[in-house]
Amino acid sequence: GSVVVAGQSSKSSALEVLTALVLFSDVLFKILATFITEAADYMLHVRVRRAVAASRQASSAGVLDGKSPHGIPYALAPWLYSMTQEGATVTAAHIQAISRFDIRMADVPNLLVMMRDPEVLAPISAAYGGQIPLPEINPPQNYPHATTD
Repeated sequence: GSVVVAGQSSKSSALEVLTALVLFSDVLFKILATFITEAADYMLHVRVRRAVAASRQASSAGVLDGKSPHGIPYALAPWLYSMTQEGATVTAAHIQAISRFDIRMADVPNLLVMMRDPEVLAPISAAYGGQIPLPEINPPQNYPHATTD
């Protein structure tokens, strides 16, 4: 576009000079529009990057990623631990929590036995700052017989 503007402006007639000015304004507009678009794209990129970082920080504050040395997912540990408490009832919420992990239901009894072992509990408890949190379990509205004991 710049070469066309330079070539057109070298001519002497008024119409050709006007054409050169119109072409120059077109090139200037395209440069300005590209700059504004790129700046907006960069600001959006920064905003998304900050939102993702904040989301990761918020999610890691409440739930830990990874597995314990014994292979128990840290995020599942509170659910399993709550099932080992005296008088605990397994609810639909427990089943839903377990189903989110790559764990077969047939392995759950073994995991519950492991969750009673102090050697297994120690690294999980340490990962949660010394105390494994018990999840809040609300009985589903359509199952009036479900309990949170």
